Amino acid sequence: MISAEGGSALRADELDLRSARIAAGLQALGLRPGDAVAILLPNRPDWLLVHFAAARLGLLTIPINTWSKATEVDHYLSLGACRAVFVDSQFRGIDFTAILGAAHQAMKERGKASLEWLIELADAESAPGEITGVRRENLAAIEASGAALEAPDNALNERMIAFSTSGTTSAPKLAVHREPVLLSHAQAVASRAAITANDVVLGALPPCGAYGYTLLLAAMSAGARAIMVEEYDTAKIVETIARHGVTMMALTEPLMRKLLDHASDNPADLASLRLVFSAGGSLESVVARAETEFGFRLTNVYGSSEVLALASFWGDNAGIEQRSAAGGVLVSPGMQVRVASENDEELAPGTHGELQFKGPVVTRGYLANPEATAAARTTDGWYRSQDLGCLPDDSGQQFLYISRLGDAMRLKGFLVNPGEIESMLQSHPDVSAAQVVAIPDGQGEELAAAFVILREGAGVDDVALRAFCKENMASYKVPSVLQVLQQFPMTRSANGDKVVKHKLRDLAREALNQ
Repeated sequence: MISAEGGSALRADELDLRSARIAAGLQALGLRPGDAVAILLPNRPDWLLVHFAAARLGLLTIPINTWSKATEVDHYLSLGACRAVFVDSQFRGIDFTAILGAAHQAMKERGKASLEWLIELADAESAPGEITGVRRENLAAIEASGAALEAPDNALNERMIAFSTSGTTSAPKLAVHREPVLLSHAQAVASRAAITANDVVLGALPPCGAYGYTLLLAAMSAGARAIMVEEYDTAKIVETIARHGVTMMALTEPLMRKLLDHASDNPADLASLRLVFSAGGSLESVVARAETEFGFRLTNVYGSSEVLALASFWGDNAGIEQRSAAGGVLVSPGMQVRVASENDEELAPGTHGELQFKGPVVTRGYLANPEATAAARTTDGWYRSQDLGCLPDDSGQQFLYISRLGDAMRLKGFLVNPGEIESMLQSHPDVSAAQVVAIPDGQGEELAAAFVILREGAGVDDVALRAFCKENMASYKVPSVLQVLQQFPMTRSANGDKVVKHKLRDLAREALNQ
């Protein structure tokens, strides 16, 4: 069963029946297999309902984060050549109609106006009409149209969903995944994580991102109860865990740290948790704290829009140190990993290089972007992740993620993982979280810059923290810049809040020049 916190619920049979009705209604509107539709909806069961309806008809889903602005919406609608978009104009007081109107107008001016239908979820004020040339309809009316779905023989969609990339170095791309792969990977995740019908899985992250999407599908494949939360709020998340007896969830590193800090006064609020996934750098202090202070198992994971979320994580026999490291054992059958040089030559276990993947959960390619698709593949068919890592053995089944290739630091000639310095800082009892970036020193070398958030009531300062680093690390690893912040610069994404590294680098440069 899929339910919204404090709201509506959908049983599996209801989801099946209603999605079939909606698919028939979309077919009556003229949508056909191979067309693309965008979902601009909050994190609640309606999202999955319309997504599965689209899949029944062989439509490609383009998920759009509800935090997106008009220019971003324009980009995704244009890239997907979307014919319809699902929206709830009553969510959070945001004028999605205006956002979509501006996006559609921009598309028309470029001669790429593919959008034909705006499908509202809210019953109020959603009578049929037109918005800047786009016809407007009500989802309830479409579902109640009484049409029968005429499924073609090839109804199984080869392109089920296209997740957006982060777009840190260019405009976001859309990584396409096939329906059979998504379903088989969800089943593999459920099996590895031992999810059963007795579990209560919290969907704290929205399904518009691969991370939240994969966990929800895994929960559904195992028959577990899944609870979706419209908006992330740490206090409400803790309350939901306690009230519903949540046993599993997935978060990013910053959100995980906030959760533990908030629950520290009453650890019993998290007593029902048995397994939590977290994505980030080195999480040793967090993993240890989750186990010793709160009694649940926390494990780091690896995945992306291109290599599906939860592509790997460590098994039940892994200790705290191993579970703290991103990477793990590949989950889906047929997946392989290798480490390669800049020339795509395979490197021996224990050697640092680019992590490259091959197998079913790797994206088929970037939608409407053959150049980017070609650039992301080696001549022998491996996907270039642009992540730095190494292999502990020659099995091709497990690996350690170190950092993004661009984030790895070379300090005094030594290659250093920023997570190593972050872990050391976070081991200090007064430090709640740490971020480390590299900046050029102006003489062809790199310097480490560290930023920390202190626990409430902490008395330590930057001078004491640098002394702590000098006592516990080689001198070349000691940060040249160390600042205490109230909070890190963050950006919202479909896979949770993320630290904006380039803003930290700007702060570090300013501090260095003072």
